[in-house]
Amino acid sequence: MDTDSTGGAAAARLDALPDTPTAGRSPSVPAYVVGAVSAVLLAAGAVVPVVNGVARGFNSAPLLVVLAVAPMVVVAVLALKGRHQTAAGVLAAVAALAPGRLVLDLMLLTDPVRAARPELFRLHSLADPGKAPGLWLLLAGHLAAIAAGVMATRAAAPKADTPWTPRTSPAAEAAAARVAQAGGGASAASASGGAATQRAALESAAGGTDQATGGQNARPKDTSSDTGPEPASDSTASGGSGSAGAAASGASTTPTSSTTTWPEAADVSRAGLLLGMFAAVVSAVGVMMAPFTSSDAFLPAGSAFESPGLVLGGSLLLAFALPVATVLLAGSGSAVARGGLLGLGVTAAVLGLPNLFSGLSLPGVRLAAGPILVLVGAAGMVAAAFLPTATTPDATQDDEAGEITLPGIRRLRIVTGVLAVLTAAAAIAGALTPQVVITETLNGPQSPSRSALLVAGLLVGVLGLVMFTAGPAGYARPALSVAWVTIPLAGTAVLTMAVTATELGAGLTPGPGVLWTALAIVGAAATACCSVVAGMVERDETTDPATAFGDGPAVPGADLLTPLVAAGILAIGAFGTPSILAPDYVEPALWSSFGTPSWGLLVALLTVLGACVLAPRCRPARAAALLAGAACVAGLRAAELPLVGDEIAGAHAGLGWWLALGCALALVIAAVLAARGSIHTPKTRSGSIR
Repeated sequence: MDTDSTGGAAAARLDALPDTPTAGRSPSVPAYVVGAVSAVLLAAGAVVPVVNGVARGFNSAPLLVVLAVAPMVVVAVLALKGRHQTAAGVLAAVAALAPGRLVLDLMLLTDPVRAARPELFRLHSLADPGKAPGLWLLLAGHLAAIAAGVMATRAAAPKADTPWTPRTSPAAEAAAARVAQAGGGASAASASGGAATQRAALESAAGGTDQATGGQNARPKDTSSDTGPEPASDSTASGGSGSAGAAASGASTTPTSSTTTWPEAADVSRAGLLLGMFAAVVSAVGVMMAPFTSSDAFLPAGSAFESPGLVLGGSLLLAFALPVATVLLAGSGSAVARGGLLGLGVTAAVLGLPNLFSGLSLPGVRLAAGPILVLVGAAGMVAAAFLPTATTPDATQDDEAGEITLPGIRRLRIVTGVLAVLTAAAAIAGALTPQVVITETLNGPQSPSRSALLVAGLLVGVLGLVMFTAGPAGYARPALSVAWVTIPLAGTAVLTMAVTATELGAGLTPGPGVLWTALAIVGAAATACCSVVAGMVERDETTDPATAFGDGPAVPGADLLTPLVAAGILAIGAFGTPSILAPDYVEPALWSSFGTPSWGLLVALLTVLGACVLAPRCRPARAAALLAGAACVAGLRAAELPLVGDEIAGAHAGLGWWLALGCALALVIAAVLAARGSIHTPKTRSGSIR
């Protein structure tokens, strides 16, 4: 196997990355050392047997060694080229996928007979093989990879007690140039009016000059104490203008080889982020599918939902980590973004290539679509890392002093919308395709909750489409931060049918609806994470005094507290007790008959309670949207009776249905009160540190 198939191919193109040679703080040396130790441990685990007395399915040791060291080869090349933050992104990406790989390898420890890992061993009997040292090396390698990623991320992040100076914005440079051109004939009055602009240009240039001359390890200068003299006459105005012009010129030509600012100018473009996000979802789908097909009774091969619990858990961790890590790393606005996409792509290739070779080289084993999708997604993420850098915003969008704002809110909303639409599509597919099949042409019994899943998918899809608009997206985002939970609420009920059919056997097997439903649940969780991050950025960009986390403290008013408390109490009963009663039907709930749907009920309850707690601390419009989303969740719980009742003989409303109806009504009342703005009661300020 040629190294160019993974790490070598990426390393050969690293010169194309638009990253400054030594920009940003370097990950600590221990992070590189621990990363190298992880690669050595994984390579040793690939060579040393993981079980005793059982041979490999094919000569996979050279391939596995190359795959084990491929991510660290990329890190080493980046570090040697001085692109330390990009290397930190690679280490962070490897660490993001390491927990899922660790759980998958734990299957070798608990039940190796049911583990389908022919690249490590292939059984020819049902005798339980003993554990060998290679297994412990693999587990230790994954733990070291997690540690290396954490260390690299912490070392590359800005220190809380260290001020950092941003690069001079195009607006500040343009303003300084204009001041320099008009400086010769400026009057005292015009000099006084342009003092703020001159100070901004002088501060930006002074910060860049100090960093350029202070060496790579010098701390950035705190420009708050270096504002420069204010012009008071024609002579001082002329002098100040000349200084500003010189400073601006110097700032534009300052070498970047010793820059220690954060963040860096290696933003991933919107096209790169969307491509990386789509590729991550494709890889996540492939992870959940069967690695290959097998006619060997001693080599089980099935999708994640047909596999033991540890395989399902590890696959879900990987499928969840791929899109979430893509958003968090690629949306970081620095060179870490490109390193994250590159690391995720290389690690995804490490996951897919062994199964690809197993399907191509082993007798009785055929290639399946799963590893192909994983590798296609991996190629997409690597390609996204090499797309051109995002263009700098137009100078007219910044204020003339080059004031810093938090970037990425529009990008986060678009990514959240993309995830929501993909999640909705998966949920609709899960509702319309069979969950249980008997043969390829004969479907088994279907879940009565598929109608609720269809409604949940349509709700999330509509909110996701609104996220692509400029204005309404700000109001749809809080609703989506709560409404996403409708998909796990209905999806877990749909999956119950497949779980029961698998336990019964009798020729019943999970259908394609199970895969789509599971992907919808994973996508809903990823959508929630992106929506919450977007909300954090929104709050950082606002100075609304009515926001408790903004410029002034506030306490909720009594008119809003009453329906919120009522909604919280009713929600506990609505999601904790059955909403449908029937003679031959027992609905799972939180307080009785706990089953697979109970997990969806628990997540929905916690989400609704969280919305009730956060609403009084939000701006009026955002609070109304948040409570409207919570009302949709409670409303879906109440709608289960008309949606599902027709397929259950003798179904009638239970206590949970009445409580869900009351909870939805209380949340609607609270949303109306919040929209009127009567949320906050001013609190006497006793001082502020801001």
